Amino acid sequence: MTRSLVVGRGGVPERVHMDEPNEYGELLGASSCMRELFEQLQRLEGSKVNLLVSGESGTGKELIARGVHKHSSVREGPFVAVNCGALDRQLARSELFGHQRGAFTGAIRAHVGAFEAAEGGTLFLDEVGELPMDVQPVLLRALELRTITPVGSSEERAVNVRLISATNRNLATAVQNGTFREDLYYRIAVVQVTVPPLRKRSEDVPVLARHFARRLGVQALPSRVLDGLASHDWPGNVRELRNAVEAYAALGVLPKVSLPGQKEIDAALEGFVDSTKPYAAQRNEVLRRFTRAYLERLLRKTRGNQSEAARVSGLERSYLGRLMDKLGLRLPNENGAR
Repeated sequence: MTRSLVVGRGGVPERVHMDEPNEYGELLGASSCMRELFEQLQRLEGSKVNLLVSGESGTGKELIARGVHKHSSVREGPFVAVNCGALDRQLARSELFGHQRGAFTGAIRAHVGAFEAAEGGTLFLDEVGELPMDVQPVLLRALELRTITPVGSSEERAVNVRLISATNRNLATAVQNGTFREDLYYRIAVVQVTVPPLRKRSEDVPVLARHFARRLGVQALPSRVLDGLASHDWPGNVRELRNAVEAYAALGVLPKVSLPGQKEIDAALEGFVDSTKPYAAQRNEVLRRFTRAYLERLLRKTRGNQSEAARVSGLERSYLGRLMDKLGLRLPNENGAR
């Protein structure tokens, strides 16, 4: 069934049908998976149920949270975002629930936490899977009782907050591994939506690229630029695509990061692989070539500092040295040349 909705791009209302690029808040997408996501989000608009948004980094999870807030019954209230991955472990409870003056060393004045700051609105917990284990039961209690207790206080305070959480981790696996509480998981994921990565919705790439270009004052992207963008897998998702378009708008050329990557590797392997030869020999040759190329670039980057190279690569320094000897690699000089 074809539906339509009124949206505004550049401040000008227009009617967009399901066979055209659809959007929700600041999210844009023409693919069937994004249209299904937008329909899910629209069905949530009359509810204040806790929502968990899953997806890779750069897919737009916070944009979803802001869009849901904007279309919710608490849209007149504040939208407060907290990056749980950036919280100081010692101060996480204070950041979420606040603290009293003198509650701990350095607490020279009372602090209003994120829950109180979001009163009557939406609290967005980004990277919720990184929340310290000792804070998770406190968050669970706050959600179940709708009350908080600031650090250093014995007084419970009622809060009325709609919670939206986001993660790029598999929280169900984290529950199995014992790094995330099962009861908290079910409390924050009453409804769960997943944002598909850009590589699984390639038809959205030109739609998004043109959108970003128009915002930058570029009215049209040449076909060669769109072809270059379409050929990339976008491991950084929409954020990486936006950055590539911004670079093109500034420089007139696509940055190297936006050029084909995985497809070039596949093409090279297609030309190298010979099914008439033994598997092990060809595998070892591919691994040898990769290892040499990786170590050469790594040593140039670290200016021959083997300790730093070992840290970056995750290899033991002694093993790194043996690999260099095996491949006949020499350390670069101070200018980065060998």
